[in-house]
Amino acid sequence: MLLVTPAPGWSHQEMSGALYLLLSTACPPSLRVLLAPFAVRTAPTSEVQPDVLVARYDDLIEACLPVAPLLVVETLSRSTQLNDRNTKKAHYERLGVPSYWLLHLQAGFSEGSDPLHRWQAGGARRTMYRRAAECGRLR
Repeated sequence: MLLVTPAPGWSHQEMSGALYLLLSTACPPSLRVLLAPFAVRTAPTSEVQPDVLVARYDDLIEACLPVAPLLVVETLSRSTQLNDRNTKKAHYERLGVPSYWLLHLQAGFSEGSDPLHRWQAGGARRTMYRRAAECGRLR
């Protein structure tokens, strides 16, 4: 099944890009931070494209990441939140992704003011409330 969502807006791209810059500055040379579009193969005939991911350099191949990344980040918007919270999260859990973050773009969008939700391996959910500016958003 092919699932295509609308192109993200500028605020989605800005938030993802700002987080990319923060993560890439903090990561050691043995890790790579990548922005969408870049495929993560979750099964022989299935792949997803996280907004931001962190992977071991040695695990990457040119076309995709065939193993679980260390971190997956999805920047939620109204048009993607159902897919990001359910379908993509299930793909990442099956693959064994140890850490999955959901970034909210808008205050009042759902739980609180621009929260960052993190799921750790084993299903433990932690919610950290951050304003967009604290997550690196430029405005």
